[in-house]
Amino acid sequence: MLLSKYSDYIIYVVDSSDTDRLVIAKEEFLAILEEEELRGAAVLIFANKQDLLGALDDATVTESLELHKIKNQQWAIFKTSAIKGEGLLEGLDW
Repeated sequence: MLLSKYSDYIIYVVDSSDTDRLVIAKEEFLAILEEEELRGAAVLIFANKQDLLGALDDATVTESLELHKIKNQQWAIFKTSAIKGEGLLEGLDW
């Protein structure tokens, strides 16, 4: 069997309640997108911890990560609560 050195998908989980680290999450995310092996991979973002008060909504996380700048890859963002199991299957179905 021939294995590709490239990935088809990226799943990136963001702690929506940790607004202080969102800048770091963006920097790390953008660095991941620059990896040769990940070019063209579909990007799934989980805006996690939606069950917590003060969690940023998916639109705010989208803006913070500058997802609108991704032009050469499909991407989607889903609000999730891993602890409650909400939004995970919807994201994976995408």
